[in-house]
Formats: sequence, structure tokens, C-alpha cells
Amino acid sequence: MPNATPGVYLVSNLTLWEIHLLEFQHQWLQQSALNYFYVAVMTIFALLGTLANMIVIISLLVVPELHKIEYAFVGNLAAADMLVTGVVIPVNVLATLRGPTMFRDHPWFCELDGTICASACAGSIWCIMAISVERYICICHFSVYQKMFTPPRVAVMIICLWIIAHSIHLPNFIGWGHTSYSGDLYLCTAELGLWSYSVFYGMSAILVPIGISFYAYLKIYLRVRRSRAGRRHLTGNKSTTMPSAITGTDSDPVTNNPKTQIVTKAAVSNVQEEMKLLKALFKVFIMFLASWLMIGIFFVARAWVYFPKWYSYVGLILAHGSSATNSVVYFWMTDLMQTTKNGYIRLWKQVRRSRTQPQLF
Repeated sequence: MPNATPGVYLVSNLTLWEIHLLEFQHQWLQQSALNYFYVAVMTIFALLGTLANMIVIISLLVVPELHKIEYAFVGNLAAADMLVTGVVIPVNVLATLRGPTMFRDHPWFCELDGTICASACAGSIWCIMAISVERYICICHFSVYQKMFTPPRVAVMIICLWIIAHSIHLPNFIGWGHTSYSGDLYLCTAELGLWSYSVFYGMSAILVPIGISFYAYLKIYLRVRRSRAGRRHLTGNKSTTMPSAITGTDSDPVTNNPKTQIVTKAAVSNVQEEMKLLKALFKVFIMFLASWLMIGIFFVARAWVYFPKWYSYVGLILAHGSSATNSVVYFWMTDLMQTTKNGYIRLWKQVRRSRTQPQLF
């Protein structure tokens, strides 16, 4: 029977919060080494991930070479990931050490943390999906890409991504479940006890974006595989003919057709950069798939399957760890790290030069 306090129920003369507290204390007695390991790993993710995502965002803002349409979604991904590494993970670490009392004593904090957690994670996943779709349209339908991906429209797309992410969590505010503390995950998040919403969140926030991303990269792979020019670009062969996506003609960017033309070494370099970008994004997707698969299964199947504590720990480490490593992997697997470094060096020289110049009064 429910008591006077919403969300708190009497079970065998114990409230739900008291049951969570007893489970928390028992788990610490049984698996304290696992808990300390989890806290240590997540603390590293929080510190390094927040720093890495912050560097990516600043770099995209101040380095002129990175002011390109294809990097707008990367910046949005870094922003979503920084919410996870800068807010969600530190709260999760604190809750792992202190237990559910910090949420019980501050219900508003549980509501806020759960909203940020559910929305930011969904936003990060949908942004990775948007990056794959953007690359698919660029490579397979370049004439459409030129019309669709303009700066104003990309801004609207990014806003829509966040609307979708918040809409996935919105049912918790209108009666379909509620934001609550999860004793399995040691954090406040979207409804997990209600099977129908748990499946909805697992499908719409995780599995559907995974499926769309997989389809986009599969189509890209098949298109590049069919293209002799695409295979030359992937192997680094600097041919004298390049696809029209680089030369500026309105034709398919990776198919051999009469519209290809002789281009300069700069265009060759641009294609190589595009292919490195593509391969890096695909590797990020593979890591994203591996990272979120366990927690996605947890959301969908927990109504029928008992998951031990180590499973939820590993699932959270992989899922939240992806937010800490997406930007690092993206920069490391392309030449963007060197581009960013050169950009910062140039900006520093400009600042020093401006300071050394005599001031006229």
C-alpha cells in the first residue's frame, strides 16, 4: 500500500528507500573490492573525459580549419558527452560511496540527476547516429547533401536532436513511469521498474539509433567497395582523378562517371582527409555499439532476467566510458589532433606577436 509520500511504498513494514539502503549496505559488505574498482574507473572517466570533451569544444570554436559543417555534429556530441562525464558520472561515483540517502534527502536532486542522465545519454547516442547519417548522405547522395546541410539547417537539426532526446524522457513527467533511484545502477534515472517504459527507452534511445547507424555505414561501405576510385582513396593511392564531391561538380562523390576530372594535390589531400574521417567515425560507431549493447540489453530484458551487480557495473563502465572516450578516439584516429595542435600554435604566436608590437597612443 502506498503511504502519504509519493514514490515511497511500504513493503514488509519497510519503505522502498529503506530497502535500497539495506541492499546498498549488504552489497558493500559482500563486494567492497568491486565497488572501489568501479569508483576508481569512473573517477578517471569523469576527469579525463570532461577535460577531453572540453578541449574538443574549444578547438572547434577557435581553430579556423575545424569550422566545417561535418564537425558541427562532433561538437554537439562532445557537449552531450561532457554532460555525462561532468555531471552524471561524478554523481554516480558519489552515490556509490554514500548510498541512496543523498537522493532520499533531496528528491529534487534525484529528479534533476535522472533527467540529465537519461536525456544526455540519449542525446549522445542520437548524435552519433546523426553523424553516420550525415556521412551517408555526403558520400552516397552528394547533390542532396549540398542542399540539405547548410549552416542554418544543421543548427535546426541539432536542436531537433535535443528535442528528441528530451522527448524520450518526457513520459516520466506525464504519468508513464517516473524518475527514480535505481539500486542496480546507483543513480537516479528514467523509469526502470515499469517494463513497458524500460523497453521504450531501450529501443528509442539505444537500439533504434544503433540500427540506423549500422544501415548508414553499411550503405557507405557497399558504395565505396563498388567504387574503384573509393578503393584507391582508402589505400592512399593518389590517382589523378577524384570524385566530384571534392572537385565541386554535382555528381556522386564515390562513383566512377564521366564527370570526374583532374584535380590538384590539395583535392587529393581533401579526399584522404574525408576517408580518414569516415574510418574514424566507423570505429567510433563500433566502440559505441560495444559500449551500449550491454546496458541496452539490461533495459529491455531486466523484466525477465536477473542481472548480477557486476553486469550493471560493466554495462555502466562501457556506456559512460564511451562518453569519456568518443572525442579522444575521434581526434586520435584522424589528423584533427595535428590540425588542432598547429592551430593552437598559430594562435599563440599571434597573441605573442600582438603583445610585442608597440602600442600607439
